[in-house]
Amino acid sequence: MSSHPARTFRYRYWGTALRTVLLPLGDLAFGQRLTTRLAFLAKAQWWDREKLEHGRRLALAKLIGVAYREVPFYRDLFDKARVQPGEISTIEALRRVPFVTKEMLRSRYPAGTTRATGQRTYEACSSGSTGLNFCVREDPETAGWYRASFMLALEWSGWRLGEPHLQTGMTLQRTHERRWKDLLLRCHYVSAADLTDKHLDECLARIEKHRLNYVWGYPGSLYFLARRAAQ
Repeated sequence: MSSHPARTFRYRYWGTALRTVLLPLGDLAFGQRLTTRLAFLAKAQWWDREKLEHGRRLALAKLIGVAYREVPFYRDLFDKARVQPGEISTIEALRRVPFVTKEMLRSRYPAGTTRATGQRTYEACSSGSTGLNFCVREDPETAGWYRASFMLALEWSGWRLGEPHLQTGMTLQRTHERRWKDLLLRCHYVSAADLTDKHLDECLARIEKHRLNYVWGYPGSLYFLARRAAQ
C-alpha cells in the first residue's frame, strides 16, 4: 500500500516534531532521556564486532555487580551457588549463574528483588498472556532504555517516528500515559485476544480507512489477521 505524497510529508513533519520537540519535552517531564538513548542506540548498532563485544562485557559486569551488591535475592542466589560476581564478565560465564523462575522472584517481591535507585519508581505488570501477571518496580532510566530499544527495532522494519500504525496487544485498559503514547505516536491499539471474524474485519477496515502501512503485535494475532485478509 503506497502513501499519498502529502500524507508522507505530514508524517515526516510530525515525526520531526516528535523527535526534536515533543519527546525531549517528555524527557524533561518524566526523566526517561528516551531521545538521548535512541540516538545512542542508533549509532551503537553500527559499531564493529570488537567494540560491540567490549561494550557488552562492560555492561554485563556492571549489571552483575549491581545485582549482587544491592539486590538481596541475587546476592543470596550467588552465595548459595558459590559464584563471585567478578567471575561473570562474559556471556559464556553466565552459565554458572543458576536458573531463576518467576515463582522464585514472586516469592521475594518486592523487598528482596528490588533496590533503591534514587529515582521515582512505580509498579509495572505484564498483561498475563502466559499465565499470572508478573510485576516489577520500574524507574525512568529503565523505561527510557527499553522504549528506545523498542523504537529502534521498529525502525528496522522501515517504520519512522510519526507514521500511524496498528498494534495488537493485551493491555486494553489504557493508562493515562499509554493513551498519550497512542495519541502522539498515532497508534491504533486493538485487542490481540479477540480473534473473531467480526473483530478482525474491524481491524482490517481500520487499516484500510486510515491507510496504515505498519502493523505489529503478538504473532498469533497477526497470523489470524493476515489469514482473514486473505479470505
